[in-house]
Amino acid sequence: MRFWKIWDKAGIYILALTIFLVFWIIIGPNYVTVFNLSNVLLQVSIRAIGGAAMVFAITSGGFDLSIGATLTLTTVVVSMALKFWNMSIPGAILLALVIGVACGLMNGLIITKLKIQTFVTTLATMLIIRGIAFLINAGRKVTINEYMDLKLLTSTKLLGFSMASWAMLLIVFFSWFLYKNTRFGVLVRGIGSNETAMRISGAKVDRTIILIFVFTAITAVISGVIQTSQTLVGNANSGESYAMECITATILGGTSLSGGKGNIMGMLFAALILGFISNGLNILNIAYYYQYLATGLILIFALFMSGIKEIMQERNS
Repeated sequence: MRFWKIWDKAGIYILALTIFLVFWIIIGPNYVTVFNLSNVLLQVSIRAIGGAAMVFAITSGGFDLSIGATLTLTTVVVSMALKFWNMSIPGAILLALVIGVACGLMNGLIITKLKIQTFVTTLATMLIIRGIAFLINAGRKVTINEYMDLKLLTSTKLLGFSMASWAMLLIVFFSWFLYKNTRFGVLVRGIGSNETAMRISGAKVDRTIILIFVFTAITAVISGVIQTSQTLVGNANSGESYAMECITATILGGTSLSGGKGNIMGMLFAALILGFISNGLNILNIAYYYQYLATGLILIFALFMSGIKEIMQERNS
């Protein structure tokens, strides 16, 4: 049981360190340069920002499949606003944020007021939001190469790392504090553990759920702005795997699918694991589909270890 206690607390960190060391040994010193590690963090930032909010959604007993569509809509809105609607960069970002909050409110209100399951709700809104993105730009890619000031969000560096990476760390640590040290975090965990008991006790369950989905939408907008800054393209076909990447990082990081237990820092290190794998395999010129295979195997391993731990705990109780 001592082993399982250690694994429960430090397993994801040990796994992240192991994978990092394996690629360092295989690739050599070039893998640990500031330039390469900066690229890894930039890749990780979008996934970790969305994952931070996804921890709240899954801990509360649900999840949000629509964040990928919200990210997509953000890239389209920002690019269209800059190129065709004569808006400034701050104005375009603010417009995307308002639309994102509206998407989150839509999810939260449907779930709480119409009592529809989160899977069905967010699947439906995912299709609606992505459909709106296609309608806005008629399904075409909108390039905004002339707006290089937007590129500064990801090209500007502080201490060798991009501003997007620093934004990711800020959001992750804010989410950790929110989860660990506020009444909101207590309510999220309580809803995931026993929603009925929370309602009987008078807790504001509906408001908390609505805020969770607004939070997931806001992080999707931030991720969409970062992606647009990187690519300078608004594309209604982007973001299709984003929700699954965030959910994978969240589950791999130790958040329980049954609700009631989340792990923000575990999610961050799980996102780093996915970043190490993607970056390492790219440097080794290994086909991208092996990344899916490696990610799936690591996720299965983590779930296997979690299942064994629960079985051992039941036998000893």
